[in-house]
This record gives sequence, structure tokens and C-alpha cells, in this order.
Amino acid sequence: MKPQETAEELIDLYKRFGHADYIGEPVSQLEHMCQAAELAEKAGADEEMILAAFFHDIGHLYEALSGEKTGQMEGFGTVDHEALGADFIREKGFGERCAKLVASHVAAKRYLTATDTAYYQKLSEASRETLRLQGGPMTDAEILAFEADPLWKEYIQLRQWDEQAKETGKPLPDFAKYREMMMRHLEKTTMENIELVVFDLAGTTVYDDGSIVVAFQKAMATFGYQVPETDINPLMGYYKPLAISMMLEKHEKDALKITDAMIEKIHHQFEREMIAYYQTTASLSPLPFTEQTFRSLKNKGVKIGLNTGFSRPIADAIMERLGWLKNGLADALVASNEVEKGRPHPFMIRKLMQQMGVTESNKVVKVGDTEVDVMEGKNASCLLSVAVTTGAFTEAELLPYHPDFIIHGLDELIPLLEKTN
Repeated sequence: MKPQETAEELIDLYKRFGHADYIGEPVSQLEHMCQAAELAEKAGADEEMILAAFFHDIGHLYEALSGEKTGQMEGFGTVDHEALGADFIREKGFGERCAKLVASHVAAKRYLTATDTAYYQKLSEASRETLRLQGGPMTDAEILAFEADPLWKEYIQLRQWDEQAKETGKPLPDFAKYREMMMRHLEKTTMENIELVVFDLAGTTVYDDGSIVVAFQKAMATFGYQVPETDINPLMGYYKPLAISMMLEKHEKDALKITDAMIEKIHHQFEREMIAYYQTTASLSPLPFTEQTFRSLKNKGVKIGLNTGFSRPIADAIMERLGWLKNGLADALVASNEVEKGRPHPFMIRKLMQQMGVTESNKVVKVGDTEVDVMEGKNASCLLSVAVTTGAFTEAELLPYHPDFIIHGLDELIPLLEKTN
């Protein structure tokens, strides 16, 4: 979902469900959260903190927003609404600081009632009741843990706006400004949440002039098989011995002849053809915008991984010429013969994640030009699986595999990531 769509969805949800009673207070949920955001804005808070104030009690609307049944606090709102709200806005793509501010406004009340006796006297009756149901004032150990959080003073500030935001008869603000804030925040946090982009080689980042098809045809012909280009193109991106096996299944009537030894012999011939080609051709070059995209991503703190259906010797021949691993443009490369199974299985992506210390697949984006690139990204549970039309497949041929997005060149990738939640 794009930032604009997310922002409009949340504004619509507030308008539809926010007019409910605010657990015994004289204002509605919507009035309360809008007033908290306005107080944050007047205090000169940054936009992320203003949004946290705007969202701080969204967990009370969670049942209406999600359709899931939630526990209730004896008529005083939703059990664990702060945690539900924080998880909800995380899922929508908002940043971790914003989510932590939402998650901690209840803890801030418990802290203040434990450390400031005058604070308890200012609480409304409804707020005192919810304090009792939320665990009461903090213990000494809880106070120490709370103060160890680098954001604890911001939690306190948000709680103070929370207590003040109960003015009756105050008109609702123009939601357009909060919609714009959300869009700006989401566009920023999307890139912040990406740690690794994994790119395919031939057809995605490296120019392919048809040499792969020719090498397959020569290797197969050496053993008596004439394979047309139309049978080879759909197999681009696959682990190459698997692609050879699939060709043999179509062109060899005697299944007993299709042995591992035969496949290995053909693959060895293919490998020799490709290594010789990449070591000598003048056509080996990055596709347009590849190196600029790598640099831009690395400047944003994103790691660059490369993977390929080629074996490691072929990939090394490409890297030796282009120099991406030596000069640091790419951080790591995994070839299909270095893992248990190649594409569409997720093992190459998982190995790259392990090598670069990336622990969450929803912080990884896969980019490739074939069906198996798309499926590899999906099978690895990547945040996005992006297809590009610079290689073997057209847009129409890629659509049936349901990539999250299709781009027509790598110059479209970073604008896409910056605008996509």
C-alpha cells in the first residue's frame, strides 16, 4: 500500500469509528486524539511525535479497525490498547520511535503516579480507574527500567498532552495536515526499514546480449540436442543444472538417459562456454543505472547482495571484470551451487542475510527479471519482490507471477521504494 493510500485509510477509519465515547471522559476518542496532536504541535514537537500523539489511543479502536475481538477493562476501554495500537501502526509502516511512543503512554502514567504524588490528584476518575486496571503505580524496579529507556522523557511529555486533551466543545482540526504528515513520515520510514536489496545478475544488473541462450544451445548440441530459444527463455534464472534437466525432459524421449552424470556433463560444457564468453567479450557491462542505484542505496545505509542461477565460477568471471565486490559497490554474492537448492527456493537470499547480519526477511527486497526471481523473493518472505523488464521476460510475461511491482529499469527502483509502504 502506498503512503497516500495508508494515510487516507487511517483518516477514514478515524472519521468512521472515532466518535465513540472516550471511556468516561467528556470528549470522543477522535476529539481526544486530535487535541493531543494539536498540543504536541503547539509545543513545537517534530512530526513523528505529533503523529504519535494523534495515534496514541488508536488501540481503543482496534476492534473496529481490525474486526478482531479484544478484551475490555470493565467498561474503560480495550485491554492492552497501547500495545495493540503500537503494533497496528507498525504494520502500517510507521517508524519504531512513533510506535514506542504509542506503546508507552500507559507506562508513563504508571511512572508519574509513582514519582509525583500531585500527578495522581490531577487524574480524572476514569483515568484513575484505568490506572488500577493497568497495574497501578510502578515499583522501584519498574521505575529504574523506565528511566533506562532513551525515550523516557518523550513518553512523559506525550502523557502530559494526553491528560490535557479533554476539552469539550473544541472544533476538530483539518485532517489534511495530518494526512500530509503521515505521507511524509511513511515515505521516509520505508527506506529506513530496508536493510538489504538482493539483485539478480544477467538481465537485471548485467547486460545479456543473448549469450546465455547461445551457450545453452551449444552445450546441448554437443550432446546431440537441438533446443530452440523459445524453450530456453522461460528457464532463465533457474539453477542451471535444473534448467538443463528440464530441457532434457522435453527433448529426450528415453527418460533413462537423463542421468545426473549426463546433466553434469552438459552443465560443465555450458559453464566453459559462459566463462570463456565473460572473460573475453567486449559486451560485458552493467545495465543502465545499475551502479548509480547501488551507490544511492549504500548511501542510504542499505546493503547490496547479488545472487544468480549461474555457478560460482561463472559469477566470479563476471565479478572479476566488473569489480563490484572488489570496489565495494556490492557487499556479497551467492551463486546457486553454493546452497542446498537454487531458485525458486529461498536459500540464496537466506545465505546473503546470514552473511550480512540481516535477521528479518521483511527488511529485504528482491529484484530480478524472471519468474523464479519473483518466486524466490516471495518464498523468502521478502518485504517486496520486484520484477524488472530489462531481461528475459516482458511485463505481460511477468504479471502472472504476481510481483509486488514491475519496473522497466533500475532508475525506477529507489523512487518506488521511497514511495511504497
